[in-house]
Amino acid sequence: MIKINSVFFVRQNRLKTILGLALPIIIQSGSQSLLTLVDTAMVGVLGNVALAAVGLSNYTYYIVTAFLAGLGMCSQTMTSRYYGEERKRELAWPLNGTLFLGLTAALPLTLLLFYLIPDIFPFLSGESSVIASGTPYLQARIVGIIGIVINFSYYGYLTGIGRTGLCLKVGLVMQVINVIANYGLIFGRFGLPELGATGAGIGSTFATFVGSAFYTILVIRLSPGNGFLKKLPKFKTM
Repeated sequence: MIKINSVFFVRQNRLKTILGLALPIIIQSGSQSLLTLVDTAMVGVLGNVALAAVGLSNYTYYIVTAFLAGLGMCSQTMTSRYYGEERKRELAWPLNGTLFLGLTAALPLTLLLFYLIPDIFPFLSGESSVIASGTPYLQARIVGIIGIVINFSYYGYLTGIGRTGLCLKVGLVMQVINVIANYGLIFGRFGLPELGATGAGIGSTFATFVGSAFYTILVIRLSPGNGFLKKLPKFKTM
């Protein structure tokens, strides 16, 4: 009986640990998608043109950013390995590597796409009104690619060391900021200009960078002596 109770206790603790790690990840994993859904819902009241513009833009935005999500997976995998091996002085090296690679790719990609979007959007829609509304919205969202790269990298690092609850908190902050910024910029509230659909794009990008700032503060506090921003991984690891 004692043995059975002991096994049950161990399994119960293990299940509790797994759920404690997994549930925040499950909720947080939809954070970026939720930003898009909020944009769509809030812009919907502006009419079909704005709704079509945002819908087409977000589809394109997803295609552009989807492959960058792999950076978070890389950061998580390598960080969890270092964490398990108790390589504390090197723990943040994989994060440094994903930030370096991600920003190296994101900066020129952002500039290139920002200037090409006016030429690209006519391929998405033949309606001049949709093009006029969707082009500045998509440009505003494209600027957020840099923030997306930063967030994916930090997200991978924090989940790699088991601090998934912090990722959830940052995600919630981003959602609140997004709703407030969108409301202000779409409809001209809080003394902000009324920008319509473009305001939704700016609001979502702003929320993304607010998330980046929060992630940076958290990682700095959690990473004394872990090599954050001090050294890149070995060339083979990169």
